[in-house]
Amino acid sequence: MKSIRLPVFEYIPIRGRDRRLFCLKQSLAVLAWVLYWHKDPFRPGSGLVQKKSKLGFLVSWLRRNVGIFRLNFRLLIQFACYKYKLRSLGTVVYLPFYGQIVVPVHKGYKIFDFPKGLVRKWFDKGVDPRIISNEIEQMRYISKINFAPSIQKWSVEEGWYEENFISGSIDASYAPMDSRTLLKKFSNDVVQPLNELIFFQKPKSQYPEQ
Repeated sequence: MKSIRLPVFEYIPIRGRDRRLFCLKQSLAVLAWVLYWHKDPFRPGSGLVQKKSKLGFLVSWLRRNVGIFRLNFRLLIQFACYKYKLRSLGTVVYLPFYGQIVVPVHKGYKIFDFPKGLVRKWFDKGVDPRIISNEIEQMRYISKINFAPSIQKWSVEEGWYEENFISGSIDASYAPMDSRTLLKKFSNDVVQPLNELIFFQKPKSQYPEQ
């Protein structure tokens, strides 16, 4: 890929939260959209289980969502204090791509831009270009699978690649459902992709040919 001049964006952690970093350039409205309307894809699952009564289920649902609303509201206030310099910055990570949320990963960072549906991986400085090239080649190979993220752009020299973002429901595995619905969902969401994975590569023999 042709080399391009990359900008610099500031990302900060929010004290008391998890490993996520938040871009200071984004507005409060955009961050609120990510946390609430995009259902904050990096929060832990709720562990929702089926209740014996509809009332019990409703109470559990309300308690869980009120708790999430309060946590995210507190995060927005803390973010505003850093963004508008009401509180001094601590740790700052400088990355060349814009996204709303960043997650540290092996040998780099994953930068999530939800409105564009993109994820960019930026490798740490000093990572062997052969490692970067190998990971990119693996991503290109895996992207042949229908349900896998598709790699779009990359640069081994600059140490990054871009893939599309596949969103999923965090609480899908906890949603209560009857046995018939569960088996149908399992067949569609698990069995078919599993078959595709099984037949994606030809079998390899562990024994030398005679």
